[in-house]
Amino acid sequence: MSCEIYSIILSYVLLGVVAEKVNHDLSDSSDSIDIVSRPLLDSTTQKDLVTTQDCIAAKRILKEYCTISDDELLDIFNRTKVHPLFQFEWCLLQINNLNKLCGSPYTSTVYSKTYNATFVYKILCKIKGENAIQTITDLLNPAPSVLAFTSGIIEMYEKLLYEY
Repeated sequence: MSCEIYSIILSYVLLGVVAEKVNHDLSDSSDSIDIVSRPLLDSTTQKDLVTTQDCIAAKRILKEYCTISDDELLDIFNRTKVHPLFQFEWCLLQINNLNKLCGSPYTSTVYSKTYNATFVYKILCKIKGENAIQTITDLLNPAPSVLAFTSGIIEMYEKLLYEY
């Protein structure tokens, strides 16, 4: 399975669910909660089942992937990793343009609630070459409802990809 897609899904979960429930400033570290391993939950695609406490934990875990220094960028930049992400961004832009041309029958993508390129790239660097699902599970284990929602979205994506 594509690590790029998993990274994009995680970006959506971080920006569209976690940031919505906690606050929009992911760099704010005022939320205090212990990051400890917790029991896993069944997968879900219901955003309402994601708890605020788990969002705070996920925010603390994932915020390090939202920024990048020049030195770090020099160490991890890889043109072959970046190219599919640029292709995705271009396709998303064109889908939104087509939607507008057709009279906006669908709600347009709100990029600030969907896609953070720095986050996507840094997560991709972390999970590429590893068991991506296990890495995501290990990363989000202290936030079981966020992990359950992420798993539900990934399962839905795979079902659409392979069954339809």
